[in-house]
Amino acid sequence: MSDAEWKGFLRLSLVFCPIRVSPVIKQSATPTAAMQDQILEIEQFVPRNQIDQTYLGTAHYLHPEGDQAADTLFALQIAMLRSGRGALGHIKVAGTDPVLIEPHEGGLLLSALNVDEVRYPSGFRQQSQDALPREMVEIAEEIIGRRSSDFDPRRLRRQDAL
Repeated sequence: MSDAEWKGFLRLSLVFCPIRVSPVIKQSATPTAAMQDQILEIEQFVPRNQIDQTYLGTAHYLHPEGDQAADTLFALQIAMLRSGRGALGHIKVAGTDPVLIEPHEGGLLLSALNVDEVRYPSGFRQQSQDALPREMVEIAEEIIGRRSSDFDPRRLRRQDAL
């Protein structure tokens, strides 16, 4: 999916809703004629907790185009929140990867999904909790407790290379 903003329609069964998609991270890209009037079709709804975060790619905001579209997207957002499900779909142009639509911060977030099989490094998901001494886990929990805080994006900064 391109980083440029584009307009099109969200299709859910027989319902079409005019939308606009824009990148989460501000960029200077502009829409092109080829990106106009595309259809983002929702194919199924799946439990959000079943989608491993390693499948998630580039994220975009999904905006309504007009008042009726705003009501439609808001109803969809509420229904997905209540059901704990995200929407899987495709943008109807040749060669596009599947996307995930999910509720986010009072709106909807559209993320490209990596279609390649996720390969876990050796050692991932292979150990039992019983294999570690209880005290090691308790010490790790203590450290996490002491260093826990709410997320504040203003505290993010790049680290200079050594």
